[in-house]
Amino acid sequence: MIELKNVCYAYGNEIALRYINLNIQKGESVIIQGPNGCGKSTLIKILNGIIFPMEGSYTYENHEITEKALKDSRFAKWFHQQIGYVFQNADTQLLRKCRRRNRLWSNPDGTFRRRNQTENRRLS
Repeated sequence: MIELKNVCYAYGNEIALRYINLNIQKGESVIIQGPNGCGKSTLIKILNGIIFPMEGSYTYENHEITEKALKDSRFAKWFHQQIGYVFQNADTQLLRKCRRRNRLWSNPDGTFRRRNQTENRRLS
């Protein structure tokens, strides 16, 4: 499902990721942890198609994820409906004034639903 092969990324002369190999299968849960500055956020940004490997490859469900691939709006829409992340600090999320209204809830079957207004008031 997700495969990184020899992925490298650097910010100027500062290497963030060096020859990372990762394989995550559907249904697997993975924790990415480590000290500040070890490349966790860089890895997450690559997995979400926000930045792209300078070297190596990233494949999601047999599709190579590249800047060129994500310029195709239909492919980008499909990809971003499949994978995403929540910022550690909710205040940094886009549209933060609306975040209470825009929360999604996970159903037991893995689908998502929006809370209704009654639930919003009860949980506020």
